Amino acid sequence: MLARLKGVFQRALTEADLLHVIEHRIKTPPLSPEWLDVLATIRAKRDGGSLTELWRDRFRAKIREIASEPTWSLQRARVLRCIAETHGWTALHEATKEATNAEAWVDHFKEAFPEAAEASPETCNFLVLQHYVMALCTEACLVEIGSALYNVNQIKLLELQVLEAAHRETQVLQTRLRDRILTASRGDDDFRDALVEWHDEQCVPLLNAEWRSINALEEAVVADTFDVQKDARQAEALQEKLAAVLREMPVRIDEEVDH
Repeated sequence: MLARLKGVFQRALTEADLLHVIEHRIKTPPLSPEWLDVLATIRAKRDGGSLTELWRDRFRAKIREIASEPTWSLQRARVLRCIAETHGWTALHEATKEATNAEAWVDHFKEAFPEAAEASPETCNFLVLQHYVMALCTEACLVEIGSALYNVNQIKLLELQVLEAAHRETQVLQTRLRDRILTASRGDDDFRDALVEWHDEQCVPLLNAEWRSINALEEAVVADTFDVQKDARQAEALQEKLAAVLREMPVRIDEEVDH
């Protein structure tokens, strides 16, 4: 009750306050029975314990991170940023499901997750699954904390959904692009070089602009300056341009003749 009153009057909350509100979710993570089984049965590489215990340790660290902020408004901003962080894992998991070439996403994953630098593609895929499941738990718990204590209302949840969709669609497009390049140029180094040049000239500037747009969307969500018509439409327009460029990907001469 005291924690909720602090939320109402916008007073900074302690780690104990936050744990009191979300303790029931830490004991029983907010997942379907099927995903709870996955969480409980997968063994974490770190110490051989269950993935459930690893998630609990990491989520408690998030709670400490939020509580370390000195004011209610800064704590709220941290909650929103932590929710946005989970979108990276859900987006990558979605992108890996459709890729036929692991190389289309493994390098990107290893850049974001240096601990997996020497891992095989199969191990990377398994790690993405683990982090995806933990991200689902973390997001659900943070949304509950935000709704209970930090005025994360339905409008703010809608903004977060728009942000997540933009992140997911961009990650999927980026991975699809790399996947098609790998498939189209298999066994033809000269054509691969041509496709890489096309990618760097035509696609990379749009991808960089899209990721900057997503970062700007996150800042707008956190700062309460989000404009659905303006901000979301800008991200969508960049995605449409990228999709159009993808449709114009060069093909080999023999493929043109066949058509």
